[in-house]
Amino acid sequence: MIILKLLSLKYTIFMETYNCIFSFLNADILTDARVEMLTTISVVLIGFNVTIMSVFGSSYSQAVVEISDKNLCENFIKYAKKFLIVTFIFFIITIFYDVMKWEFFVFIYISVFISVIMEFIRFSAIVLKMYDVNISDASSAVEKQKKYQDETIKLLRQIKDDLQVENTKSNTEYFNEMKEAMDIQRKNCEKI
Repeated sequence: MIILKLLSLKYTIFMETYNCIFSFLNADILTDARVEMLTTISVVLIGFNVTIMSVFGSSYSQAVVEISDKNLCENFIKYAKKFLIVTFIFFIITIFYDVMKWEFFVFIYISVFISVIMEFIRFSAIVLKMYDVNISDASSAVEKQKKYQDETIKLLRQIKDDLQVENTKSNTEYFNEMKEAMDIQRKNCEKI
């Protein structure tokens, strides 16, 4: 009998806690204005994810090269996909939130929202690390590029100077040959 009373008391406490949390979430947290704001946030997060994926997918930045060198591409793509999927699910649930006001749906909604926040933090941390690698290596990459351009310009100038010297030698030789040919023709003309 005592066990039944104890179980009944635990069940009552659980139900009161559940009802208290549900009423707090439903009445205070998930108001219509906040649900509209969460819809906007989910759309912005989807756009953020797609933008980041397209920026890093279309460039050969230092971070992208390091990710591919260390075989971390699969992890980055997995995190990006998971973030996109969770955010898209949150967007769909937010759209249908007004239609499905079941008690349990509120807890699913909050769980998915927490999951979106966690995935956003993880994905943002990875993206910030990638930007850090790109920015910290930017000056050395620019220096290497400038050094390469300077060496290329120096080499092209040397080739140009060598060609000018070669052209001058060849023009001088041509001029001397023409002069000799004219001298020979003058001597031949004098004989005639």
